Amino acid sequence: MNQYSKEVGNRIRTIRKAKGRSQQDFANALHKTKSTVSKYEHGDITLDLETFREICQLLNTPPHVLLTSAEDAKTPVAKSSVQRLYLYNLAGRSGTLTRSIIEIYSYHDTNCNLRQQEASIFYGLPSFQQLEKCQGFYYGSITKQDIFTHLHVINQKNNIEQVSICYRSNLDNLLFNVGLMTGLSFASLVPVSCKAVISEKPLPENDTLLSALAFDQAELRRMRNTGIVALLRR
Repeated sequence: MNQYSKEVGNRIRTIRKAKGRSQQDFANALHKTKSTVSKYEHGDITLDLETFREICQLLNTPPHVLLTSAEDAKTPVAKSSVQRLYLYNLAGRSGTLTRSIIEIYSYHDTNCNLRQQEASIFYGLPSFQQLEKCQGFYYGSITKQDIFTHLHVINQKNNIEQVSICYRSNLDNLLFNVGLMTGLSFASLVPVSCKAVISEKPLPENDTLLSALAFDQAELRRMRNTGIVALLRR
């Protein structure tokens, strides 16, 4: 079994499931048997270009997202590269720690100047090794202006759900960045904001991380006095 075919197949399965499509429904749309689609997703069959193009169209997903592997994040190439970041936030009334992966896709011209960036989020992972079990798949854009990074992505299963993340770029070689994540609560259909921690490496899931994700008393007091959800500069 080709390892790269296996990783691409796993990506196809991950995004298909995140978009709420069953394997049988997807096979019917692709005019293949369910068994054949299963073999594609497990890397037992190498995809031909025409079939791969049709899969991208059916999933409404750019080819580079399906072709990205874990190794690509470690060894970027000259004209296109992928960066993997780790995202944490507290979700739900219980304040459950939620882990996600951000992938940033960068494109360069022939002189290696940055031309364009796009981003995806594999949201709500049981572990960072199980992208196929994400609770949602988001895709959109990312821009970096001055010392801030802005990310805006759309849920690929339900376009009404969009997420924006803004955080201050790391200038002091800190372990992680803290920003605000704003979106629509699917459970209650109201706009919500929470803290988000973004790191270049997985973080220990301990009290330090939970403390970074919680609003402190000064921030809560400012919210009450101004009605604005804002992070105090550290």
